[in-house]
Amino acid sequence: IDGGTGDETVAQITRSQLRPEMMIDLETRTRRRAGVWPERAQRILGIALSIVCLPQNDANSAGRHEIVFSSTRAGNGDIFAMNADGGDLIQLTSSPGRDKVPSWSPDGNRILFVSNRDGNEDIFVMSADGSAPINITSSPGHEFTPAWSPDGRRIVFMSEGDGNREIYVIELDGTKLTRLTNHPATDTAPAWSPDGTRIAFVSNRDGNDEIYVMNADGSNPIRLTDQPAKDANPSWSPDGSRLAFFSIRDGNDEIYTMKPDGTDQVNLTNHPDIDCISNSPWSPDGSRIVFFTTRDSDWEIYTMNADGSGPVNLTNDKGHDQHPSWRPTVPSTAVKVNSWGSLKTIVGEQFR
Repeated sequence: IDGGTGDETVAQITRSQLRPEMMIDLETRTRRRAGVWPERAQRILGIALSIVCLPQNDANSAGRHEIVFSSTRAGNGDIFAMNADGGDLIQLTSSPGRDKVPSWSPDGNRILFVSNRDGNEDIFVMSADGSAPINITSSPGHEFTPAWSPDGRRIVFMSEGDGNREIYVIELDGTKLTRLTNHPATDTAPAWSPDGTRIAFVSNRDGNDEIYVMNADGSNPIRLTDQPAKDANPSWSPDGSRLAFFSIRDGNDEIYTMKPDGTDQVNLTNHPDIDCISNSPWSPDGSRIVFFTTRDSDWEIYTMNADGSGPVNLTNDKGHDQHPSWRPTVPSTAVKVNSWGSLKTIVGEQFR
């Protein structure tokens, strides 16, 4: 609630935090600190009360979706977003190139993705509504499999810029490019641990694609899986207690989880069709996983419980729906009321 001059913020809260029992306190503080007239305070109080009754989904729709994915349903590879139940589908990108492998930033305000719109595959970042796309890498080599650092300030990714597939990290503004791996084999699909200390990745340095983990500076790589078949796309659970990945060890692509030390490997899907995961497939509370599958003839998106039970089909389109990512958090919609009773709505800011 802004003070009488409009310059001092007496209180700044989200709609979910605003309750009727707070109104008396809001009025008292408005009178005392801003010196407003009683009738003006009552006007503020009336608007504040009306905020309690506003619907929770009045933010712009692009700011409230929970799952982002790539699809060819529009005729080209583009990025789409939808609710966790598959509803309220919107298209976020529409470029002549192919946009794919999207993932939400830790604060839920931005989306990272790969695109060849500038000629070769580079890494881009854009706002949650699809606006203001920026090419972060813009190099002659191909970049792929980007993932966010837990603080949202850096990106880890695979690049062919030095002639081999290696893992790099870069600041969000495209500066401070640092190479983390330097091996004649292929290193790809990095994923940062929630505490920021480790990075899981895929490498064929021991003969076939296996999952490894290393320190965030690239040191001390440790092999976690040891199978004659491919293991790929590791992704940390929100609490860091499990790694999800997919493997063809049972004859086709299936989704597994394991502990971060490589033990307790569990097949979640066990289905005759192909099941895969992409970046950040876990729901914020770690109870569900979003994945893409061919079990409906073409590529569609499903969710399931973290133990593999309760699969739910979210998409049903002739185009290929792939690479889903679950939003870590949905930004709050905040409100400000100034001393004259005018109302401001701020979408996409986090208030803690």
